[in-house]
Amino acid sequence: MKTYSVHTSQSQLSKLLQKALHGEEIVITNRHKPVARLTPIRSPKRKLGFLGNGVWMSRDFNAPVKDFSRLISETSLYSGYQRSSGAG
Repeated sequence: MKTYSVHTSQSQLSKLLQKALHGEEIVITNRHKPVARLTPIRSPKRKLGFLGNGVWMSRDFNAPVKDFSRLISETSLYSGYQRSSGAG
């Protein structure tokens, strides 16, 4: 772990980022006190099939909605929506 002052880290940020990307831990200090740590972000590894059979889709999932206009008018997101008269 290497330490760099705020002033040095400002002038050499891209160099420090490259070091962090290669796994080095960088500590930034202000008046000799540590104030920040620069480390690479590691992506979490995904586990395939972790939901098992917990996800399902209805057989009529892709079927058209019978009364779509009523469904939209009852949805709170569209409750204040008014259809324009077309003039404008």
